[in-house]
Amino acid sequence: MQSTQKLLVFIMLFLCLSLPAQAQLKLSPPSFALSGVKTEIQVEGLELEDLQPAIYKIEVNGTVASSGVALQHDLQKITLKFAQSGANKIKFSVNQNTCETDLRVINGWLSIFPPIIAILLALI
Repeated sequence: MQSTQKLLVFIMLFLCLSLPAQAQLKLSPPSFALSGVKTEIQVEGLELEDLQPAIYKIEVNGTVASSGVALQHDLQKITLKFAQSGANKIKFSVNQNTCETDLRVINGWLSIFPPIIAILLALI
């Protein structure tokens, strides 16, 4: 009886460990983005060898920014253009896998301040 239980436990462990684990999606955004400028975000954990089309959806602050059907290989890099500055929550879904991240977006015109300050300091 005890050997039967050990055999059952061994078979169950073998089956659990031999099943392929589903990849975990992860978004890798830059440290910040500029409003009105296209920003590229890396997506990790996609099933690149899968040649079946996948249904994807990208939401920014609860609003659908993009959706459609594409190969997962084509979704490694997504490009978004943020209209508003501040903290933006990005949600990316492929089939039933979902991941979320936050991205700080600053006004695009703020990017000209550092060069102007450097020029003014050089003139002094």
